[in-house]
Amino acid sequence: MSRKEQIKELFTFSSGEKKGIFVLLVILAVIIVINLATDFKKREQVVDFSDFDKEIAEFKAGLKERGSEDYVSRLDKFIIERYDSLTLFNFNPNTTTDDEWIRLGMTDKQISTIKNYMSKGGKFYDKDDFRKMYGIRTKQFEILKPYIQLPDDSPTPETDYRRYDRNIDYEKRKKKYDGIPEDYETFSFNPNSATEEEWIRLGFTEKQIGTIQNYLKKGGKFRKPEDLEKIYGIKPEQYQRIKDNISIPTSIETDEKKSEKTDNPISLKQVDINSLSVEEFTALGGFWKYNAAKIVKFRNELGGFLYKEQLLDIKGLKQEYYERVVNQIIVGKIEIKQIRINFADEKELSAHPYLEWHNAKDIIEFRDKHGNITDVNILREKKVLSKTTFDKLKPYITVK
Repeated sequence: MSRKEQIKELFTFSSGEKKGIFVLLVILAVIIVINLATDFKKREQVVDFSDFDKEIAEFKAGLKERGSEDYVSRLDKFIIERYDSLTLFNFNPNTTTDDEWIRLGMTDKQISTIKNYMSKGGKFYDKDDFRKMYGIRTKQFEILKPYIQLPDDSPTPETDYRRYDRNIDYEKRKKKYDGIPEDYETFSFNPNSATEEEWIRLGFTEKQIGTIQNYLKKGGKFRKPEDLEKIYGIKPEQYQRIKDNISIPTSIETDEKKSEKTDNPISLKQVDINSLSVEEFTALGGFWKYNAAKIVKFRNELGGFLYKEQLLDIKGLKQEYYERVVNQIIVGKIEIKQIRINFADEKELSAHPYLEWHNAKDIIEFRDKHGNITDVNILREKKVLSKTTFDKLKPYITVK
């Protein structure tokens, strides 16, 4: 059989085979039609996802990216919970009583720290001064800040003279704040008994008068004219102008010699807090023995004492013990060690007793931004430091 005949036989079907093929084709056609109809129906049907999309949007809206500022320490949580139970009120930290401090959520230790600061002549000029009090927590300050009846920051030196001598005319107040007034008087006076009016006539500012009165109130005495020059805040040119008019009765020296004969000579020994070593302080016994190391350490960190009241800035040194020995204390003249403000780093600055770490950081950031500091007063004018901190620190910094 030829190939052609073989192919012809292959595609030749019997009657039964032809029927089977036909049925199979019909079934295939039906299946194809059903599939096509189903796909078309699916394409026509639109699924509504709006409710699902809405739920997703609401979920996303409820999410908040957590940053570092969202972290709340256990201490902050404790402070927040404590103040939730208190009814706060407006207050001025310069006049607040112990009972009011308790109602404001302050601890006994915090109250003691504030009272100790005030007893040393400290004063709160602005809210930032209160924030810098040792022991005041950041979260606690944030809660109390709206109730503090003080400005957010102290007035600048150009306007601060408005605080003083409100009964004196405007121009005289301004001159008085800026330094020695042009209309000062010269006359003989005894610094131990001069009245406030006499000090004003001599050209002294209210702050200088307050320092002198505080010195006398604590038992200090001017035994010779040079003692007045040692008072903190007295300018050299100011002392030179009045030194020849200082009249101190000789009875003061006579009384002192009499008391030296009748009292214990050791208790009346003059103690130069700028020169004695730890061993020399210890040898004096009593107060000096127990505070010797503290005094010398503080003196070294400070750069030297300018006035005896600075002893009260030593942590742990109590006012009552200081008052017992204040008449023994003298502040010998030494060359004050100053910080070169344009070269000091954070470590050197923050090591000074009158500066905290954040003060040092603020000074360096200001210096980096504006270049070398040409006048230390700019640290106050630009509010880099609070008035309280700057007044204490000023004698210990230099731009040289």
